[in-house]
Amino acid sequence: MTDDRDAEFREAEFRAPDVRGVVGERDAGALGPGGPAHGGSPDEMATTVVVGPGQPHGTPPVLEVRGPLTPERVAAVLERAAGSQGREHRLERLGPGHHLLHVGPGDGTFPAGHVADLLTSRETSGLPLGPAQLALLRRREAPPGRHPVVLVDVPEPLDAARVEAALRALVAAHPLLGARIRVHPAPGGVYADPPVHEALCTVAEAGRAREAAAVEEAGRRLDPATGRTLAALLLRGRRRLAVVAHELVADAASVGVLRAGLRALLLDGGAAGEDVRYTDWIASLPAVAADPATTGRWRTVAEGRAAARAFRPRAPLPDAPPVRHSGFVLGKAATARLTGDLPGHFGLTPVQLLTGAVGLALARWRGTGHASFDVHADGRQDSPALARTVGPLAGTEPVLLMDAGHDAPAREFVGHAARRLALVGRASFAACREYAADPALRLVLRELVPVLARFTPTTGTHRPPRPVVPYALDLTAGVRAGGRLRVGLDWVAAPREGVTEESADRLLALLREVLEELADRTVRPGPGRRGAPSPTVAASPLQRELLADADAHPGTGRQIGQLAWTWHGRLDDARFTASWQSVFDHEAVLRSSFGAGTAPRVIVHDRVEAEVVRLSRTASAWPDVLTGDRRRGLDPRSPGPLRVTLLEGPPPAGPEDGPVPPTRVLLTYHQALLDTWSVRLLLEEFYRAYVAGGTLPGGDRRPDLRDHAHWLAGQDLTAARDFWQRLAPAPAAAALPAGPPAAAGAGTGRCRLRLDSAEASRLRTWAARWGATESGALQAVWALLLYRESGATGPAPVRFSVAVTGRGIPLDGVERLPGALCNPVPVSVEVDPAATVPDLLARLRDWAVDLAAYEWVSAGQIREWTGTGAGAETGDTAPAPGSLLVFDGRRASHDGLEPSLAALGVRVDPPETTGTATAFPVTLASHDAEGGGLVLTVDHDRARLADASGVLAHVARLLRELPDRADDVTTVARLLDAVSGATDPGAAFLTLRPGTGGVVCLVPSPDVPDSWYVRLARLYAGPEALILLHPAPEGTRAWYEALRPMADEGRLPALGAFSGGGAEAYELARLVAASGARPPAVVLGAGGGGDLVREFARVLGGVAARHPDGG
Repeated sequence: MTDDRDAEFREAEFRAPDVRGVVGERDAGALGPGGPAHGGSPDEMATTVVVGPGQPHGTPPVLEVRGPLTPERVAAVLERAAGSQGREHRLERLGPGHHLLHVGPGDGTFPAGHVADLLTSRETSGLPLGPAQLALLRRREAPPGRHPVVLVDVPEPLDAARVEAALRALVAAHPLLGARIRVHPAPGGVYADPPVHEALCTVAEAGRAREAAAVEEAGRRLDPATGRTLAALLLRGRRRLAVVAHELVADAASVGVLRAGLRALLLDGGAAGEDVRYTDWIASLPAVAADPATTGRWRTVAEGRAAARAFRPRAPLPDAPPVRHSGFVLGKAATARLTGDLPGHFGLTPVQLLTGAVGLALARWRGTGHASFDVHADGRQDSPALARTVGPLAGTEPVLLMDAGHDAPAREFVGHAARRLALVGRASFAACREYAADPALRLVLRELVPVLARFTPTTGTHRPPRPVVPYALDLTAGVRAGGRLRVGLDWVAAPREGVTEESADRLLALLREVLEELADRTVRPGPGRRGAPSPTVAASPLQRELLADADAHPGTGRQIGQLAWTWHGRLDDARFTASWQSVFDHEAVLRSSFGAGTAPRVIVHDRVEAEVVRLSRTASAWPDVLTGDRRRGLDPRSPGPLRVTLLEGPPPAGPEDGPVPPTRVLLTYHQALLDTWSVRLLLEEFYRAYVAGGTLPGGDRRPDLRDHAHWLAGQDLTAARDFWQRLAPAPAAAALPAGPPAAAGAGTGRCRLRLDSAEASRLRTWAARWGATESGALQAVWALLLYRESGATGPAPVRFSVAVTGRGIPLDGVERLPGALCNPVPVSVEVDPAATVPDLLARLRDWAVDLAAYEWVSAGQIREWTGTGAGAETGDTAPAPGSLLVFDGRRASHDGLEPSLAALGVRVDPPETTGTATAFPVTLASHDAEGGGLVLTVDHDRARLADASGVLAHVARLLRELPDRADDVTTVARLLDAVSGATDPGAAFLTLRPGTGGVVCLVPSPDVPDSWYVRLARLYAGPEALILLHPAPEGTRAWYEALRPMADEGRLPALGAFSGGGAEAYELARLVAASGARPPAVVLGAGGGGDLVREFARVLGGVAARHPDGG
């Protein structure tokens, strides 16, 4: 199949069903943040619901509802909740946003908890719409779009059944194709309905003109509201398949992905799935729009665009078809330069570099020092993780290049504009247009003033979509099959705007001149992005693996690390920023980025500005700062893998703090370029610069990441391969601890506890007795836990991974080298219940000694050599399901500098890690705490392990028991029997805050982050203790047994839950009532932002105060 064949249908208009006109003004406003695009209208979501105690089989309880509520909303909820249909109900208004819902009797038990869940729900069954989808739905008066058409030619005739089977498999590989998109009465969400499609298989024997008409008719029959988003036709003796996809589920750039999938399904029997789902990509965008720096840049672009009069049409363009210019084609050598190493010189992608060339050509064409135009970019072109994602990802965004000078050399112009060009194709414009908190900014970005020119970089497999507003100049550029860059132009004659045949020729001539100037190897390199870079080095295997994992999980904080501490005393802002800038200037890794492509290289730039963000504590809570900054992440393809955030702390706690409030400091970093060891090194350098007035002496510190890359390149892999193949873990080895069943929905959980200084000291002393460290003791405990959960009675293997520093290599100065060296390596050990505990500890210690010579080998290389990856049979080296242990030994970040800092009136706490989301389902991290304690943190994938608090509690208990119970004759079996024989009274729940008298119990809700409970505990003002139940496989009956003593004593006035936990909370209250005790009231909170949690805490405290005896 060729592009020419596709072109037969491209010129036809395949009109979409009229879904745009149904979006009214109120609906269009609801498409923004918090509206249906986020899963439900805030105008209809209750903030809290209190379910009265009621009786187990009596009259339904009264529901006290706070927040916006309408009779229509109530009727819809009661109709939806099983067991409440047909019941009479009455809504009593107590005041603004305050109602009582009275429900009459009916058959069976009234599902009060489920009704409360629905009233506080954000309708999470509807996934959010993407920016391009929202833009399509807003185009009420725009001309209809074109549905993408995929053509596949096969050697043998096809039949309808085979095509239908291929379409079902295609939908399974690309779930958005099976979505039902609600477009009436208001667009609201993408619903993941089962992939059931009616494949429209029509055999067309007519000529080519009839084929185009048949495809157009098929496009008209598509209806995204019913999930009918695909239609297929068999043409030309059934040897050609044409598939039409609705524009709301696929863009023109998706054609290549769908074509490859269909060919694989029809000819090979299978198709690869997506690395990143479209809905996951959408979920990452609100965090982008929450970044003040990003929103500020787009505000500047919008204002500058309005002022760039030379590129704005002064009158509507003539209503005439565009004229197609023949364009020009560059040679292979120039094309290879423009799309190869040259973009990396500027820290840009090929698309961004070409955009800069177009900007300079336009500036020279108009004779101005700036350029304003649009670019239609597709993020798939530069993101390998999105290469197989189907959906409307491509979008049009504004470009404003200012103050570069049209007479500047091409490389100087691009280098000056590189920061603005780096925004192109990153979806940040679309994110801010749809999800920015400022409604005025959203409106401005949606209604930008028109410009004369648009540029579309293509992959050569599709043409740009027809614009909503025509352009006088529509430029395209794409690499053809022969490796040559072809530039094309469609133009509309507009003499008043200076657009004529002669001026179109001149623009293309200028663009060719710019491109050839950029590609000329004889031209001396100009400044790269924020400075010219040194020669690039290949990314290490470890870096490629970390980068791929981060790309595959956008917006989740994957591979983002954080280090935080408190700064006491005066913080000199200018000195603080200058000190970090000095560190950036001296450390190559902080000026590094990855190039584009599947084999990225690391680029080191001469100059990168340190990013220091300042936040006020009145506007931000610390847990929100941690979570938000982690989800915002860092773009590893832009220089600067570390960000500094300052949050003004609470008022001084005591005289030792002085009159200046303390400041929280957060370092957020990308682990594909920096590990925690590195960040502690950089923090040492920062303190040295701060006490020196803001500067460090000398130039780049060596060795740096380039020296490490050269060392890696010189290693012989033969011995390393032999070593790791000998240590390949047993296939049946236990790999994950047991715990509560997987939670519905995606997300990660985190729990933490601490061994005090006395317990940690006893553990260190015990481990040292056997020639080990507390890290070795932790590994032994984890091995014991995995063995116990495996259910084995005799010797059995277990496996997990351990993070090693990667700095035990023969490279001078490597211990002071910042970079991505920390490496997860696999451990496989046989646990023998008859062996002694010290013997297990010794075998783990010997293993650590043996691997020291090969700790530089990446986990992916090891999996490839040993065939132990999750998809080893297909060559997939993704991590096999398992766990990772990380021990962060404390380094003194300001050793010896305390007096110098004190002289400046400064005292700093030791920095602590806040946890990292890795590629492993369970990550157990430990670090030394201030004062000699040991902090244990578990990050876990809720889809694999719903709750890890019980696992963590058992680990801590084993660590506490080892010094007393494990001597030189204690066997593994004896230790496990002794520890397992005792019960842990706190295993059923976690105490969030102590209290006096009563207990308010929180029931866990699905997909609720731990930070909400932490915030709730901080805001709760009542005298009661606040506890959180752990998820229990046995369900509410197990919770009831744990709470029964409190209920029998009348100390359980209220149960609380965030939306989603109401049904279980109400069932728990009914069990209490059935036992004869006075049932607690049930309080449901919507959750989410700080104000909603604050309101939940207030109402929960008020309800507990009204029922102090549990009644």
